Amino acid sequence: MKTTFKNHLDRKSILIVEDDRDLAANTGEILSREGYLTLIVDNVQEAVKRLENQKFHLVIVDMHLGSSTGEKILHVIRKDLCGLNIKTPILVCSGQLKPKMFENIKFFIDDVLIKPFKMEDLLEKANKWTKLLSSKNSARKSMSDQRLPILIIDDNAELVDNICSYLASDVNFLPVPSYNLPDTQLKLSRQKFDCILIDRHIRQKQCTELIKSLRADPGAPNSKSPIIVMTGDLNDDFVNLLRDDVQGFLRKPVVLKELANVLTFAINSADHI
Repeated sequence: MKTTFKNHLDRKSILIVEDDRDLAANTGEILSREGYLTLIVDNVQEAVKRLENQKFHLVIVDMHLGSSTGEKILHVIRKDLCGLNIKTPILVCSGQLKPKMFENIKFFIDDVLIKPFKMEDLLEKANKWTKLLSSKNSARKSMSDQRLPILIIDDNAELVDNICSYLASDVNFLPVPSYNLPDTQLKLSRQKFDCILIDRHIRQKQCTELIKSLRADPGAPNSKSPIIVMTGDLNDDFVNLLRDDVQGFLRKPVVLKELANVLTFAINSADHI
């Protein structure tokens, strides 16, 4: 019994969102034979409920679910920074993936499988994406000394931890969390960062004073470090106030799949020491 239970825990889990019952059953059976734990749902509401309460190693989504689409599921996974499946790979299955729909979802998904598909192609992609996180973890350990330190500042601890967790899976970045202004000021005085990602409001205080003081002190380690401001309330007055001091603004909720590109662009384009 102990061996069976341990093996059960070690198996990777896959959520299958598919309203074609025969295809869903066949897909689940093939994946189960390969050793995966599979859960099948046939509608958006049930999929969202499962995603809120259980972490999966892969989500397979049909884009046409009766009168609804799988696009809502993609948004739930990728835009909920405190969600359990923010880093979970998404494999879209569709027989009618039109160019316009693909443009709308391309930043949220990891791979596509066009219907009708061969089961060996499904297994190949399932094996690839479920193994990806462990491969990234190994690469991250071996390259830790080459990664760029990024300071993540927000008083929402769960959000900071999720951003750090996501960036930690990228071998290029070394995320450093900070949850309040005193801790932020201490870290800024002791370490140089290749980029600073800061929320507009920290404990109801605007970040503008901190940014202005940082830029005004040429002797500070991070006086020229690139800064990106996160906010759900972006307006012209705020943009004009910090236009010359920051490298960019990110609207909340942040799309994590775009974050690496935003950070890379800011680092490469900024005039920092």
